[in-house]
Amino acid sequence: MSQQPAATPLNAEASTLHMMVTGYMAAQMVRAAARLRIAAHLADGPCTLPQLADATGADPDALARFLRASAAFGLIAEPAPGTFEATPLLAALEHDGGWLSDFALAMADPVCVRPAEHYADTVLTGRPSAETALGMGFWEHLDAHPDTAESYAAGLSFGAHHCARAFATRYDLSGYRSVVDVGGGSGAMLSGILQAYPHLRGVLVDRPAALQNAGEALARHGVADRVETAPGDFLESVPSGGDLYLLKSILIDWDDTRAANLLRNVHRAATPGATLILIDWMFTQEPDPQNTFLHVSDFNMLVSTGGRVRTREQFTSLIEEAGFHIERVDGFNDGLTAWGMIEARA
Repeated sequence: MSQQPAATPLNAEASTLHMMVTGYMAAQMVRAAARLRIAAHLADGPCTLPQLADATGADPDALARFLRASAAFGLIAEPAPGTFEATPLLAALEHDGGWLSDFALAMADPVCVRPAEHYADTVLTGRPSAETALGMGFWEHLDAHPDTAESYAAGLSFGAHHCARAFATRYDLSGYRSVVDVGGGSGAMLSGILQAYPHLRGVLVDRPAALQNAGEALARHGVADRVETAPGDFLESVPSGGDLYLLKSILIDWDDTRAANLLRNVHRAATPGATLILIDWMFTQEPDPQNTFLHVSDFNMLVSTGGRVRTREQFTSLIEEAGFHIERVDGFNDGLTAWGMIEARA
């Protein structure tokens, strides 16, 4: 019997690739922990396996194996056999109202994961793969699956509200009366602005399915009495009457043709002199570590919706072609994200 050659130890590159290829396991471990609310159940201290099984309604054997697997990713510690406690990493899921838990549920959901299985197809065709992966377009899938849409909106709402507070602090909105938030979902961005400026009123524009939880969210932020929801397709039309139109992380969802169409709709709705403010991720010309992440997001937008991350020059070109006059190109960092901002006049 011939002797097999000894296995060669993995070099650094092979080890890194091994971690990348199995990375989906880590994402799904976090998502499962969020879904089972393991961090919340362990918030008051260690629990025994029977206690956790009772709290989660889980199969005890499967739960034990899941918890020990989670320990491999630094989420769980087992200080004594059969007793489990949260690590700081797991506990972070419950920080700030559990927004990271919502984010994990959204980003590791099949609506995001399944299109990623078709990366190579998108490279070959130049087209989104969501319809192939999901059986329908990305937004149509969310409309057809309200639970997924709710978790997706919740996963993005903390970042939007955080951005709103930074934006409202940096830019003076005291001279405006009505903000039309186009594509604002459940109203996290609009709520943050209205909280900072009690005199403002708002109009929240989005697909009916995207607005399904808006009333509850607006009431929770204490601004429901100052917001009118306007269900509809903003690719068809946008409500008139606002003196400030807001596009926060909206054009990134669309290709240039649909983005240009949306901007024309806003221009038609805006009275002369009304303001457009666009806030979005933007590529920068100068060396910027954020660009590395933005290139990942740019490709993911192509895969999921056909959208893209743009340079400021690409944004300004689209805005000017829609009939707006650029007043200012700026940016700000809200502590989580560096945003580009463009202010224009109708």
